[in-house]
Amino acid sequence: MHRISGEELALLTRAGHVSERAELLDGVIHEHMTPSPDHYILVVLITQAIRDALTSGWVVLEEKPLELSKHSYPEPDVMVLTSMPLKGYPSPADVVLVVEVADSSLTHYLGAKADLYRSAGIGSYLVVDLKLREVVQPDGFGQAPQELVDAIDRVLTNPA
Repeated sequence: MHRISGEELALLTRAGHVSERAELLDGVIHEHMTPSPDHYILVVLITQAIRDALTSGWVVLEEKPLELSKHSYPEPDVMVLTSMPLKGYPSPADVVLVVEVADSSLTHYLGAKADLYRSAGIGSYLVVDLKLREVVQPDGFGQAPQELVDAIDRVLTNPA
């Protein structure tokens, strides 16, 4: 089986063969479904809460590509960077925290996606369980900055 590279995905996307909502995970193209309203709202609220909790100089991105390897370009729901790269996509070295919001895909985010982030060297990774409205930190990752965990918890316990 041929594993697709990020360059090949970009060509396929520009040619209209692949949706712009696709992400590349270990050489396999995964099409994203349109998020549910609850997922969409929670991602927006978490992004804003994290921005509000941070001091200046940090970058918070929502659903943007992260270059883990030549064959893996996930698009996390939220990621916090030390700074924005001036060329190319952010890499694991730029990342302080990755946050994924899981609706029906909790097993995927705690399993395969966590393995992908862990093997690429992502230091802190949190999964927000949309149904239970709780934060889960998969094994094998460093502690996320407490002020960011607290900001997410406030969103989950005080819905808009």
